[in-house]
Amino acid sequence: MVDPIYIVAVLLGIAFSLGFLGKKSESIAGIMSLLALGFASLVSAQWFYNFVTSDIETYQIFTTAFKPPFSINLMMCRDEALFTLMINAIGLFGGFYMFDKLKKAGKNSFIALLMLIMGLNVVVMTRDLFNLFVFLEISSIAVAGLIITTQTTKSITAGFKYMIATGIISGILLLGIAFIYYYAGSLNIDVILSQNLEAAKGLSIAIFFIMIAVVLELKPFPANGWGLDVYSSAESGVSSLLSSAYATATVYVLMKLLPFAPENLQFLIADIGIFTFILSNLMCMKQDNPNRMLGYSSVSQIGLLAAVIGLSSVIGEFTYFIVISILLSNFFAKSGLFWIAGIVKQDSIKNWSILRSNKVLLVLFGIFIFALTGLPPFPGFFGKWELVMHLAETKNFIWIAGVLIGSFFEIVYMFRWLGYTVKLDMPETEKVKAKFHQILPIIIFAAAAFGAGYYVSSEHQYASLINFLPLAVAL
Repeated sequence: MVDPIYIVAVLLGIAFSLGFLGKKSESIAGIMSLLALGFASLVSAQWFYNFVTSDIETYQIFTTAFKPPFSINLMMCRDEALFTLMINAIGLFGGFYMFDKLKKAGKNSFIALLMLIMGLNVVVMTRDLFNLFVFLEISSIAVAGLIITTQTTKSITAGFKYMIATGIISGILLLGIAFIYYYAGSLNIDVILSQNLEAAKGLSIAIFFIMIAVVLELKPFPANGWGLDVYSSAESGVSSLLSSAYATATVYVLMKLLPFAPENLQFLIADIGIFTFILSNLMCMKQDNPNRMLGYSSVSQIGLLAAVIGLSSVIGEFTYFIVISILLSNFFAKSGLFWIAGIVKQDSIKNWSILRSNKVLLVLFGIFIFALTGLPPFPGFFGKWELVMHLAETKNFIWIAGVLIGSFFEIVYMFRWLGYTVKLDMPETEKVKAKFHQILPIIIFAAAAFGAGYYVSSEHQYASLINFLPLAVAL
């Protein structure tokens, strides 16, 4: 199998080589970028397939001939393979979707895309805290570069706010890393976890700083205005990358670092998550701009995932199943909806009746709405079902109420959007037209959403019955 370090090497090498191309070589830069992203996706897919089908051991990668703490190491196991596959896939298809716009913006936009995906791959695979900080910074700078590819006042302002906010978060994270190195004597995650984290009081302060920084990266309510401005002002393809790739990486960082946190801090993370899930969905009901609405929805979904991860001591071994199920639904549906929004180009959801002029996109739009709201046979349904069942078993009824209230708000505004699209009068003079490079990724992600639902349902004990519930309701 191809060594995972080549994901980093190829993406970084191609990004560096693009700088040597001439001024009128945007097409070549775009093709080279897509080939590099395709290579990275294949490497991740190869590792994930082998972890699922074969009993292979976790693969450790060291940057020198020495082992930690004298080297920085990356790790590839089933989780890393899945998350890097998701990140590389959205990078590949997102780049394909935005090809014309990135080409128009210049080769530097392709460099920013490659650096973003490369940085997020390292964020997922690294076992070193300082390495995590460095590549989160690289990814944030790349996101800001992609935001300003759309040269408008709103996008430049949003990019500036994003840099300021992520800079403050990075400062908190770096402070925590400095403290943890002072008290633990290492930056390697596995070495730190092997120590008695409760022995040193100073270490608990360091862990608090690190966990709060990670939570802030998830854009919790109400400290998320800077993130919402990006969603509403950036190009839709960039918003899809932020909602799918960047959010996927930060969710995995939270999962990876959660063992650092004591139980009371884990419950605090869960409280912040469910608070974000409910109030972001409530705020979303007032939104009329589709991109801003999807931004609030993205924040709410990540909030729900943070709540599930924070409640891992209550949910137990099913935490991973629930997180992956909900994450996959958000990943495919949110990417598809942002991409469709970029094609429709309407600032109000009341003007989306124009989508009926393109039957293919209308069907795809409906699929993504159903997937995002957690209806079967999509993976989000099985994750939420399992979440409610386990919360009921442990008599955590307040948490169940929070999940159901947030989900109700989500269904209301998503189906209101769908209702406006299929019922309001359609202007006869305008039609929605999609280019091949725009519609192909949308079709692939819609098919993948069904595939993910089938895969997740195969792991669920009531899958055969649940799959027929929509038919029962229809009858």
